[in-house]
Amino acid sequence: YTGRLLDSLTGKEEWVQAALAPYLDTELAGIQINMSKEFSDENLACGSGMLDGCLKEVTVQREPPVVNVYDVVEHGRHFYRTLVFTTDTQYCLADLETSIKVLGMDTFQMIGGNALEKTEAGPSLVITRSLWSSLGT
Repeated sequence: YTGRLLDSLTGKEEWVQAALAPYLDTELAGIQINMSKEFSDENLACGSGMLDGCLKEVTVQREPPVVNVYDVVEHGRHFYRTLVFTTDTQYCLADLETSIKVLGMDTFQMIGGNALEKTEAGPSLVITRSLWSSLGT
């Protein structure tokens, strides 16, 4: 995973820092997020990070401001994203354990999941077969 650190974002990209700021020291602590590209005019920003050997993918939506964290899990030589955390359960279709985060004096947010847990890959099996020796495997 390569990219720019959050500290290097400037100008029109600061909306990403604003969306992530309330969660960086608590729910996202320990995940060093690298943003993938320039996204100043985009509505969605993507990044990645590692936590204890587990690859995490982070998406930040501009309007409404929502942060989603996915574990990238390998199963049968294919990689899948599994949603493990969201900053707004209203815009999430996953059934995550919810809690209330106080953002300000009169501002509350229903967050869901736990970004610091790892999703372990289960056992998988890849089966191939050779129909004819002339075709190969």
